[in-house]
Amino acid sequence: MSLHTRLLAAFAYVLILVIVALEVPLVLNVSRRVDSEVKAQAAAEAQLVAASAAGELEDDDGGDLVRIAQEAREDSGNRVIVVDDEGRVLADSHGFSGNYRERPEIQAALDGRISQGRRFSETLNQTLLFTAVPIVVGDDVGGAVRVTQSVDAIDRRVRRDVLGLIGIGAIALVLGLAFAWFLAGTLARPL
Repeated sequence: MSLHTRLLAAFAYVLILVIVALEVPLVLNVSRRVDSEVKAQAAAEAQLVAASAAGELEDDDGGDLVRIAQEAREDSGNRVIVVDDEGRVLADSHGFSGNYRERPEIQAALDGRISQGRRFSETLNQTLLFTAVPIVVGDDVGGAVRVTQSVDAIDRRVRRDVLGLIGIGAIALVLGLAFAWFLAGTLARPL
């Protein structure tokens, strides 16, 4: 093996090592950042709906709650439900009714805690990000708001960002190898 080839292999090894050492933490950080942004947006949306719904819980017809849920859905595309303190649906942006008291996130919200996470929905056959917050009326919890969204869009965004970073790493590798080729050729020449 010639000196030129050995130098080029050494440069390539170091270059790949540096690119991987930089890319892996960056990819993990981007993934966490996107996830955090989406969760923060969902929490803010749920809190806004809860604040809007707090004054409407006493309304007998529930029309304003339905309007609030529908407007939130139009703004974000997420499903929004509002339940009373017994877990009965007062408003659902998808128009369904029922009792959600047995859902862990609703139980947590009715106990006054914010609940957020991912779970698989057998009904929709997909993984959802859920955010449930209590509706505080005075000093009491008068109900809860749950916002759900598919994680498919989140995962697509993460994949797009990761592929972009991999592309940048590949371009850096090609440019680095071109420079290494030139440098190895210069260093391999006899004095």
